[in-house]
Amino acid sequence: MNLLFKLFPGYTVSAGVVFNSLHHKLVDVRSVHKGWEVEATPWVMKNILGDLTGIGINCLFWFLLLAAIESGLGKKCKELIMCMNKGRFPEPKKDIDYDDDVLDEEYRVLNTPDKNLQIKVSNLRKVYLRGSGLLNPGEPLCAVENLSFGLGRGECFGLLGVNGAGKSTTFKILTGEEEPTSGSIKIQGMDMNKNFQKCRKLIGYCPQYNAIFETLSVKENIEYFA
Repeated sequence: MNLLFKLFPGYTVSAGVVFNSLHHKLVDVRSVHKGWEVEATPWVMKNILGDLTGIGINCLFWFLLLAAIESGLGKKCKELIMCMNKGRFPEPKKDIDYDDDVLDEEYRVLNTPDKNLQIKVSNLRKVYLRGSGLLNPGEPLCAVENLSFGLGRGECFGLLGVNGAGKSTTFKILTGEEEPTSGSIKIQGMDMNKNFQKCRKLIGYCPQYNAIFETLSVKENIEYFA
């Protein structure tokens, strides 16, 4: 159990401190009890060497985990799960009864050059998997279906809809919090999927809930949103 607990940083640090401070006394006291002896040299696996090895394993593990996160491994895993379950996604609806103004906006966006619009959203679609992981992806849920709109410089735009219509999901996609299942988003002519870092600097966003990231410091929140 001692060797197993050495994989936990808190145990290795405290055990190392205690062992260093009481090493000579432990050797003297336990030497008279058979089976409880302590090695006289600290550089063995049961003593300080084990603690150092445990700390080294932890450093390597958390470094590799951080590198994987920074390289977008989580995003790639999520994309893989979505790709594996794409065959279960519902087919895009083609018999939706759109209002005339919605059709006019879709036609306008389709025929307007990217550079003439500050924000151009074309045929946006988002399907969620309502499960809890790779082994339980759950049933697909279409939150946004074939959404198109375009905004020019200086425009004030309101996105209206009933609860569950996909408003919050749309804004999450526009800010990069979620990725679209299909469709495209252009910010000042730049494809958001390909140039997110550049597009992010052009976006200011106050969400409906949780306006700050609790795991970031004040400075990091300001730098992210600025």
